[in-house]
Amino acid sequence: MSNQTLSTNNKIDNKKKYFIVFICMFLQAVPYSIAQNIQPLFVPYVIKQFGFSLAGFSLIFTCGAIASAIFSPVLGNVFEKVNIKLLFLLGATLSAVGFMGFGFSHNLAQFYVLAAMQKVGCLLFSGIGVPYLINSWFPKEGRGKALGIAFSGGSIGNVFLQQITSQMLASRGVTYSYIFFGVLALVCSLPIVMIFVRLPKVGEVEVVEENESEEVQTSGFDGLGAKATKQNKYFWLFSIGYAIIAVSISALSTQYATYFTGELGLSATLVGTLGSVFALGYVFGSTLVGIIVDKVGFGAAWIVMLGCVVVGYTLLLGSIKKVKEQYAEMEVEI
Repeated sequence: MSNQTLSTNNKIDNKKKYFIVFICMFLQAVPYSIAQNIQPLFVPYVIKQFGFSLAGFSLIFTCGAIASAIFSPVLGNVFEKVNIKLLFLLGATLSAVGFMGFGFSHNLAQFYVLAAMQKVGCLLFSGIGVPYLINSWFPKEGRGKALGIAFSGGSIGNVFLQQITSQMLASRGVTYSYIFFGVLALVCSLPIVMIFVRLPKVGEVEVVEENESEEVQTSGFDGLGAKATKQNKYFWLFSIGYAIIAVSISALSTQYATYFTGELGLSATLVGTLGSVFALGYVFGSTLVGIIVDKVGFGAAWIVMLGCVVVGYTLLLGSIKKVKEQYAEMEVEI
């Protein structure tokens, strides 16, 4: 039996597996990037057009996060029971229509509801959908690298979308831009999902033997369990650290456009370029971390990420200080 399984595994066509990775990459590059990555560029334009406060409009990100926290456990169970193509179609539609709906919104309540709807859609086809699909196609080796490549698509798309969005907002305004990108997300996602998204058939992926699964379970650590984990002080230290990192990342990823445009007065072209550089870094980081996790494990990957964060924040603080000093000198000369 084991020889037959080995023979079957040797005949696995990796082209199909990595084609699915490419499909996931594309979904991250266009519909996901539109839904999640370019929204910060709209913030200064929306608050100026509608007279919203920055704090009030920024709550759209909070509404999205709350919706994600509420629906994640429920949607995770749905993938075992419902056809994955239908879930991807529903998610892509909710996300795209939600973004398009921003173009017809005129008050904060409408923006909040659509932001929550959008986030649920992204959970279905990206946050939960992509890992579920990749795990199904990579039941053994290469899962970390495949996930890294798939999720790097969000940043690859963002590299180009940042510049396009900045220029469109400056020339066409908020309403047109929201509707245009919403339609683009819908057109780019639905045909791809309908034609290509599916789970592997028998013989298309490696077979995981029962004794192999049992060996992993008996040799590995089964975990402390929910009750013991909650009583473990290191779990809470980990949670606090993760929360602090989340606050930091959220501030950088959602408010950078407002700060650069409003506080520093940078042009739309320069703001778009900075956003593209940020996205380009994510492309390399996502792939690099996936490879490190596959080869060495999470510990080494987190050390690398820590070093990058320390260097990055140091450079950011230094450059912002210099820009402010230059503006101060220019004001004195005027």
